[in-house]
Amino acid sequence: MFSETNREYFQNLLYRSESAEAAQRRIDGELASLAKRIGENTQALAASLNTTRDAGEPAFGLPPSEPGTASNKGQLIFF
Repeated sequence: MFSETNREYFQNLLYRSESAEAAQRRIDGELASLAKRIGENTQALAASLNTTRDAGEPAFGLPPSEPGTASNKGQLIFF
């Protein structure tokens, strides 16, 4: 049979395992919530960008196009 030391060790191990599983469930829920928020923000940004493009305005961070030159639509400028 198991000694008292072994029994305590396995009980401690079981407790730690259950604690880790509970923490993983909590983190999984938080990640799902963040993924949902990222998706919603991405959709809002895409809709805003489409509205800006449809209005003929340059996208954020882009200088306006000069008359007679190619459009800046779809180009990104990094500073």
